[in-house]
Amino acid sequence: MKIFLLLVIFYFYSFANVINCSDYKLKVKNIIGQSPPVNIFLHSLYETKFPKKIDKKDKRFSKIPSVEVLAKNGVELVVLYNSQNSFESLAKKLKKIDIDTCYLKLHSIYDYINAYKSIGKIINKEQRAQEISTYIKKELNFLENITKNIKDEVTIYYAKTDTGLVSSCNKSAHTEVFDLIKAKNVVKCGDLEKKRVTLSLENLLLLNPEVIVTDNKRFYKDIFINKKYRFLQAVKNKKVYLVPKKPLNYIDNPPSFFKILGSYWLGKRVYKQEFEKVDFKNKKKAFEKILLNKE
Repeated sequence: MKIFLLLVIFYFYSFANVINCSDYKLKVKNIIGQSPPVNIFLHSLYETKFPKKIDKKDKRFSKIPSVEVLAKNGVELVVLYNSQNSFESLAKKLKKIDIDTCYLKLHSIYDYINAYKSIGKIINKEQRAQEISTYIKKELNFLENITKNIKDEVTIYYAKTDTGLVSSCNKSAHTEVFDLIKAKNVVKCGDLEKKRVTLSLENLLLLNPEVIVTDNKRFYKDIFINKKYRFLQAVKNKKVYLVPKKPLNYIDNPPSFFKILGSYWLGKRVYKQEFEKVDFKNKKKAFEKILLNKE
């Protein structure tokens, strides 16, 4: 109990002096995100198209550069998100060179609804922000309606790396797509959320998920030919799926608004009856038009 209280106090202290972006009152033109999820989010607010494939080396979507580069480029505001270090420490460094900071919560796709409105006000893109916010809310309501009667939740596992033995916890932002379609992540980490965990082959065999998804092409090929995986029911029933990654991973890496598209893609495979009437092509077209500025 004492450890839990200390964690709560530490968490509160780290965030105490960092303003939420919804409380930021100034208007800015030069804004940048601390990490890829924020920069992908920010890019969608501008009427510019996304590349066919988002490269991690692309500066528009990468982590923030050095403080010196930020100052040289005249950055006015840095949007912070899920920092493993203290927000306060970075905020103080930036404040010394007259760069503001604010915190944006983007853990869940539901957070995006208000996040767009908050940033839209700051960068004078309120109409655009409202359009995206309304779209996300509508799609989430749609997903809730078509999954509300699902009682027997399908068990699912997200296989990472060449071995497939690295995965993400059930409360992680990296596996929220499973929650959105009412699938049950077999990797449970208790109250303490972890981004990734490493399993043994024995662990995976004991969990024996009904469905396996992976974003690793090598593992996807290997799982069907390597005999050590043959006892997994997902392999026996050929319910192993490779996650689309153009222009960005539909599930995570990094977590983003692509979770909406990922929910329809995965739902069509996991719950064929509930998602039978969902026209994925039309859903994808609408998604790309609104969020990726694609005609």
